[in-house]
Amino acid sequence: METWRAKEDDQGNVILDDNGRYQRDSLTGVFVMRKEPGFGAAYEMNRTGEWEYVAFRPGARADCRSARRSATRFRSRAATSSCVPSTRR
Repeated sequence: METWRAKEDDQGNVILDDNGRYQRDSLTGVFVMRKEPGFGAAYEMNRTGEWEYVAFRPGARADCRSARRSATRFRSRAATSSCVPSTRR
């Protein structure tokens, strides 16, 4: 699932399209879930079946490293496609 910031006008009001729906501005997060045998065991009492979850925020350097590690575990490159290295130090 992706989450996006809604477009706003100069006064901070949300801009809607002709159908009254929010318009996408910037990507704020990517949430990934995957089910595999044995997944979720580390959560013990908080386990939700055999699911693993991970969230990414584009543009954050640490999140990109985490995304690559998680993507390897999830065997998916989709999680890193929106992850851009940060220029901030």
